[in-house]
Amino acid sequence: MMFRIALPRELCVLGLLGLMGCAHMVESQAIEDFSQALQEKNYEQLRSTTSPQFKQRALRTTEALDDFKILNLPKGETTVVEVQDSSESEKLVTVTAGKLKKKLFYRLVRNEKSDEWVVDDVYIRQRKDGVKVDKSIAEQMDLLLNVREFLTVWNEGTREEVLSVTTPELAEVLRELPPMHLSRLCKTVVSEHVDDKRYRPRAQLDNDVAVVTLPRKTGKMILSFKLLNGQWRVSDVAVESRQDQEHIPSVMKTATVLRAGAQFLDAYNMGDKERLMKVCHPKFYDSSILPGDLTTVQLPDQFISNGKYHIKMLGNQADFVIEQPHQVVKIGLDRVQNEDPLDKQTVYLIDDVTIYPNSTAGGELQEMRLSMVFTGHAVLQLFRESLADGNLPLLRKTATQDFNSRVWQRIEEDAMTEFTPRIMTNQVDETVNAEYDGAVCKITVRQMGLPVTYILRDRKGKVAVDDVIIHSDMPPGNRNEVASMKETMELMIPLRVFRQALAKNDMGTLQRTSSSELNRMIWSQADNVPPAGQTAVNHLLAPLNKVEKLDEGRSLVTLGNPAFGCS
Repeated sequence: MMFRIALPRELCVLGLLGLMGCAHMVESQAIEDFSQALQEKNYEQLRSTTSPQFKQRALRTTEALDDFKILNLPKGETTVVEVQDSSESEKLVTVTAGKLKKKLFYRLVRNEKSDEWVVDDVYIRQRKDGVKVDKSIAEQMDLLLNVREFLTVWNEGTREEVLSVTTPELAEVLRELPPMHLSRLCKTVVSEHVDDKRYRPRAQLDNDVAVVTLPRKTGKMILSFKLLNGQWRVSDVAVESRQDQEHIPSVMKTATVLRAGAQFLDAYNMGDKERLMKVCHPKFYDSSILPGDLTTVQLPDQFISNGKYHIKMLGNQADFVIEQPHQVVKIGLDRVQNEDPLDKQTVYLIDDVTIYPNSTAGGELQEMRLSMVFTGHAVLQLFRESLADGNLPLLRKTATQDFNSRVWQRIEEDAMTEFTPRIMTNQVDETVNAEYDGAVCKITVRQMGLPVTYILRDRKGKVAVDDVIIHSDMPPGNRNEVASMKETMELMIPLRVFRQALAKNDMGTLQRTSSSELNRMIWSQADNVPPAGQTAVNHLLAPLNKVEKLDEGRSLVTLGNPAFGCS
């Protein structure tokens, strides 16, 4: 006999709803256990509600509980909205949480040992540039914990531990630093973050790269990360500080400068020019280091045993500044621009070294460039010899651009004898002294018993003569008299052209080399050079007596003497 029992329709509906509620019960329970442990800050309970992968990425230490606060997960009642079975051992559960019903996505996996469902990850949906993006909590927690581990290791870790939290590219540069330089760099970077109660990082993730900003007492730190084989590694660090010497725009660049500076100092003190060639700019090496006697100038050792240092960076330039009790050494470096866009390697080469007394030690401050010390006397001698030999091409190579444009580019070799003072053709008897002022050096020598000062300038490692001052042994006369070879010859060149035009009756050249007043009074009223002009030619051949500066940019040139000559 078969019995049929008719149930009320309302009871059927309630039963169906109950079955649906039971269907989500295991998912709700797993999520509830996770949320409750998180709210109660129960670290062990929280670990028991998550998968091994989540434990490893997000719950490696108890400090993870503090980092969960930073993520600001929604609190309050959680309601399961949808469950998708990805497989028999994985589910994706959509829930709403809190009063605002913020949508979260839980990935649940089955625990192989207990057969219970546990949390494997949580995703928060955010909008970025108008596009919806699901952010992984495990990934963010992994990054935040890596930040903590970085700070700890760089504060108190071993050398290998320091390198282990960085990318291979950064580790390669750091590995080549002397131990004391690496230790000092690490301490400078993390010193203000250890035990800092204001620790609250802000993280931005984008696929396999991330940027984390941390506050400091005097600024902030910016950490750049790369995801390599599932692990976050520091690729660079920037420290923005209101204290100049603690400001680090890039640890990668700073370490590269440190490495180059240390290698330069070590090779310099060993007298190893082959190694120096590898760390110096080609121009600096060829013009200064290669011909220079390295024993004439003493530099600090690579460990900076007697002093302290800091690094300044501006664009592609960097200064490695070493302060010692009696002197300051500034190693200038230039960043090499790689022509291969795929080669991201950062390379700095030494392009000069400047030495000057430490102002705290007293005495007059005088900058001395290594390029000038090593090559100044050689360039001076080459300039003097080319002047004595009438070698105009070589003379132009040893003179500055300004000296060339004002004098040597305006004359030909046949005029060299006329313009070269006899004293300049004589050998240097002795060097009286040398005054250094950065890119300028004044070397005073004695020729024919008279002091002659050669002014040299250094431009990007190339030292050249910019002027020569010939000192007279006569009593001081007019204080406006010019002793500058450059200024004197600049005036004598148009006088020579004027004299030759007079001799050739060249009216066109005479008009071009005369003032408007002289043209109005004489040349505009004559077709040929008057007889008096031909007489003036002989007087213009008289030797130079003196040059005086007048007002309004005018000069008075006196040739010969009162008996025969002209002004």
